Amino acid sequence: MADDAETSTNGLYLLNINNVTVKGCKINNAPYHGIFTRAFVSAAITDNVINGVGQDGIKVECDWSSYNVTSENIVITNNSLSQGKNGIRVKAYKSFAKNATITGNTIDMTNAAEFDEKEGEPCGILLVAKDATVEPNLIVSGNIKKGTGADLHWFSLEGFSPAEGSNYSAPYSE
Repeated sequence: MADDAETSTNGLYLLNINNVTVKGCKINNAPYHGIFTRAFVSAAITDNVINGVGQDGIKVECDWSSYNVTSENIVITNNSLSQGKNGIRVKAYKSFAKNATITGNTIDMTNAAEFDEKEGEPCGILLVAKDATVEPNLIVSGNIKKGTGADLHWFSLEGFSPAEGSNYSAPYSE
């Protein structure tokens, strides 16, 4: 990104697209989010390298009602992320993807901001639902942690009611 980019500039911003595929991108120093997608039917975000972004490495917002889109599937795999806040943040409204897979990502929290108890951020993987109907088949596993510190938070699941058969009890490889 240019040194004089606006503070709200995302590396890649995708809005109201039926099927999103972001693969093999290299994004450096985006002032806001590395990849931000909102209002999609299906999204696959794979094999990207995102370094030095100000906020979230990857941010996904699902079921953005004003766009009349309900997300069905999301896959976030094999990305390398270094950011100022959350590695991966998924925000869901009303209904969420039937299937959500977050696996094999390397999340570097070395340069993340100090944890804010009130906000519950930053977090390596932050999944937040705004409605009790968020019941996806959720697979979160095999992700890799980078960075150390007592205040680092690696995984948060708030407001979701994962479907039977979901696997998120070990979101990171040890």
